[in-house]
Amino acid sequence: MTTSADIREFKIDIPNEEVERLKRKLNDTRLPGREIVPDAGTLYEWRRSFDWYRVQGQLNEYPHYLCPIEDLDIHFLHARAGDPDAIPLLLVHGWPGSFYEFSRVWGPLSQPENESAPAFHVVVVSMPWVLLVRLATETRVDSSRQCPSHFNFAPAGLPDEGVGRTDEEQNLAVRADDFLENHLGYAVCMRTRPHTIGLALSDNPMGILMWVGEKYNEAANPENQKHASWKEAILATASLYYFTDCIMPSALCYYENVRHEHFAEFTRDPANRVQVPFGYSSFHWDVDFSSKRAVEKTGNLVLYREHKNGGHFAALECPSDIVQDLREFALQEWKS
Repeated sequence: MTTSADIREFKIDIPNEEVERLKRKLNDTRLPGREIVPDAGTLYEWRRSFDWYRVQGQLNEYPHYLCPIEDLDIHFLHARAGDPDAIPLLLVHGWPGSFYEFSRVWGPLSQPENESAPAFHVVVVSMPWVLLVRLATETRVDSSRQCPSHFNFAPAGLPDEGVGRTDEEQNLAVRADDFLENHLGYAVCMRTRPHTIGLALSDNPMGILMWVGEKYNEAANPENQKHASWKEAILATASLYYFTDCIMPSALCYYENVRHEHFAEFTRDPANRVQVPFGYSSFHWDVDFSSKRAVEKTGNLVLYREHKNGGHFAALECPSDIVQDLREFALQEWKS
């Protein structure tokens, strides 16, 4: 059993030789001699202007720790509130994200400008495939202790056409069908050939950028992608995947999961019902689309909010919306 004495302080400190090796590999990358996809662009920020040390310095403004859980060393960042009685909050990312995905919310959540807003002791955990240390690949989760939860992704499907869909639900259904038909190549590869695609990408920073960056640009509001901060978020994430050599184990979340076309069936199964009170923030540009009627079939939904501006990476795209929804949910459900 892990105790507080087992938790060790940790600092992100990528060796200079690794940063220089990344630069050499980028400089040595042979790009296609002609444009393969029209209007793909010729942007070279990672090689010319991206500053890993600046990102690393920003991340180290908050304390990091390693916690041994079974045969893994789990990395997490801890943004403490000034109030010792602040609400504990665990933030967990998915694929292809990393703990960096919450870099725009852990400050406002732990140190709100408005004194009347609830403050949180924020713990941002790295999922086992994106760690700053070596790890075993097999993971297990103990769900015996549960607290009120909040989600911004619930692949619950949509109501059947026979029960009558709203115009918005019908529009979402068209987008969902398009995603399943035209955008799932990455998931099929990771689910069926994790070692093949993992080895091909493992020491290939440009490959990682394409594999990860494509998802960031497919699953976000196109307007949000125009900002320089969006490109930096993609490059920071791709750098973390490269430096931690984790692109191969990251495929396990697909290899060990249900198929995408079965997500809705899985989440609506009474055996998998979310028993604790949960809140949900729906973002219009997300890759798997659910309405309130669908989400409430998955469990004890007590708060539902819709947003038109963001997508799958809402904490990066719309940090103020996520912060506000979490505060509202905590004020409603947290019992001190």
